[in-house]
Amino acid sequence: MSTAKRTRVKKYEGGSKTEVKRPRSSVTRRTRRDPERSRARILAAAMKEFALRGFAGARVDAIAKRARINKRMLYHYFGNKEELFEATIMAIQAEKEQMINAGPTAVEEMLPYIYANVGGRRDWLRMMQWEALTYGSREAPAEKLRAGFFKPGIDRISRAQREEGVLAGEKAELASYPWLMPQVARMLTGHGPSDPQFRRAYMPVLRRIIGYFTRP
Repeated sequence: MSTAKRTRVKKYEGGSKTEVKRPRSSVTRRTRRDPERSRARILAAAMKEFALRGFAGARVDAIAKRARINKRMLYHYFGNKEELFEATIMAIQAEKEQMINAGPTAVEEMLPYIYANVGGRRDWLRMMQWEALTYGSREAPAEKLRAGFFKPGIDRISRAQREEGVLAGEKAELASYPWLMPQVARMLTGHGPSDPQFRRAYMPVLRRIIGYFTRP
């Protein structure tokens, strides 16, 4: 008999019969025991699927399959597809916050640091692009809450400028633009943001921009 089955002999009047019991899936048992691990696995799978196909194109069935979890359990944790998309965006936000907190304290090194680190997270970039296409002029998930994440960095630049608010937010985004629009970077410079030539040229530009606006 297959090792994937357990057998039990059950007595009954006039003889006995063999009852076959299938073991519960080990994934299901782990899911019930460790909800945080299950949520993390669903979010990781959702990030891959949403980054690849966007909100409209992503399928909940495909996300559940990637996460090795049944769809009923996925809905138990996240309610519906839009809530899952929003939770995925917020997970990216939390990862970005960790990245920024681990970065340099010197204002002039902030943009080069962001540029160097964001490029390695193509899933972040694609999710932000899909978010822009999905929501457009509508308010994005937790937009006001997420705006608060950028405030400390913008305040640091503003304080260093000796006057508040002069394009501080726009300068912070300069580090991400080449990654968000790599085709434009190639058309303008002949190199993409991942090319060493582009990196060598762009890093000093970012430092000069910050240096110019932080001069007393």
